[in-house]
Amino acid sequence: MASPVKTFEAGDRVSHDKEGIGRITAVEGTYAVVVDLGRGRLLRVMSPFDKLHML
Repeated sequence: MASPVKTFEAGDRVSHDKEGIGRITAVEGTYAVVVDLGRGRLLRVMSPFDKLHML
């Protein structure tokens, strides 16, 4: 059975397995999200968001 698709909204706090804690700043449909990791670091994470977890 397939895992449910993770969905995020702008403003959600998240944790990335390698990059740490951040906040979703943009949602690109179900394909990608942009995470602000602080200090001007932005990370674009592509679906299926395996390394991204809601806090």
